Amino acid sequence: YSEQEYLMPLTMAVRDDRIAYKTTEGVVCLNSHTGKKLWKTTSPTPQTRPGFSAPTLVLADGVVLCADRKLGSIDNANGPINWGVGGWGTGKAPRNAETILRAYDLETGNKLWTAPCSEHYNAQVDLFVLGNTVYPSTRFAGYDLQTGDKVDQLDQHSPPVSMGHH
Repeated sequence: YSEQEYLMPLTMAVRDDRIAYKTTEGVVCLNSHTGKKLWKTTSPTPQTRPGFSAPTLVLADGVVLCADRKLGSIDNANGPINWGVGGWGTGKAPRNAETILRAYDLETGNKLWTAPCSEHYNAQVDLFVLGNTVYPSTRFAGYDLQTGDKVDQLDQHSPPVSMGHH
């Protein structure tokens, strides 16, 4: 690790003999029995973000899923994260920033595919894995774990609700 690399909170996941987590520089995968680093991706994260906006990381059937904010015009982290307080945006860290789901091969760390996703009202992205399909909130499109092909679309239409949240 470099002196400017930091662990992102709420991102540690374990499955069988693998443990993975997100840092400010990428996703790291270790052998859960020995602690030996198996691979590391390069996927920087924004330096400034709201306090609720941690990445989401899930291990599922040979795939590492990581949902995080896109860099866009926001600088990538080259030191500690600047966590904003409050949910209404913090300068360069808007509340509803564009987010992306990246899928990596659990054995090699090779990037498999990407798909759009989004944060909730003051909450990080949820990832729901059902069988071989992942549903990132809040668009409810289902993607094949291995290929990223869109294979399902859940009906999310409902009567209007005043100030609905999660």
